[in-house]
Amino acid sequence: MSHRGKKTQTNDQPKGEHCFRHWVESRDLRDDSVRTLPVTAYQNIFFGGKKNTPERPPEQVIRVEDVGRVWEAPNLEDLSRQLREQYSDGAFQRTLKRERDFKTEERRRTALNELIQILA
Repeated sequence: MSHRGKKTQTNDQPKGEHCFRHWVESRDLRDDSVRTLPVTAYQNIFFGGKKNTPERPPEQVIRVEDVGRVWEAPNLEDLSRQLREQYSDGAFQRTLKRERDFKTEERRRTALNELIQILA
């Protein structure tokens, strides 16, 4: 997918700070209809609780939402398996898509600059 319109891309950010929007396209091969399923990722961080409780490492979770249904998995392989159960290979074509999200990058940059001003 391309970024059209006014050129807002800047190369001043390190590659690791780029923000992307992800989604799964599920194409029904019977009628060629396409469903767009948003993908989000987050990390659960566990803070120490009781004194003798062992520390737990952070858990990464990938989440895909469809109308009335949510899939969560710790990795892409498990997520693919779950989606394959709902959208079988013979009837559907599933594709993971992404595009750079320039608006989110700008919001993040603005928020960090404002935080720096507050802390200064």
